[in-house]
Amino acid sequence: MAFKDLQFNINKLSTDVRHQIVRKNPLQDQDMRSLNLWLHEERQSLATKKTSTYHHSETDRAFLEWVEDETVKSDYPADVDDIDDIGKCLHTLLEKQVELDNQYNSKSNPVHYL
Repeated sequence: MAFKDLQFNINKLSTDVRHQIVRKNPLQDQDMRSLNLWLHEERQSLATKKTSTYHHSETDRAFLEWVEDETVKSDYPADVDDIDDIGKCLHTLLEKQVELDNQYNSKSNPVHYL
């Protein structure tokens, strides 16, 4: 997970550098500069959404592991079924959220605008 964050930060830094180059390039006319600037901003936004989706999926996996651990460790057998049922329902909801985020990210790709 830390490597993914590092990769995101490096990509963000390189995107910011490209963003500054696009803004300062005197050889481009204003329309082309505006278009490039908009594309860079959209790509950055999409990268942020993808990273957020990745973090949600990791949280979802950790939550499911926690539910499984709690069902094993529980001292009260009546609570085991409740913890398991509620945990699996919440896991399903979180999975659907990640799935919807992935669908949204694939539809909001800036390449599709061109």
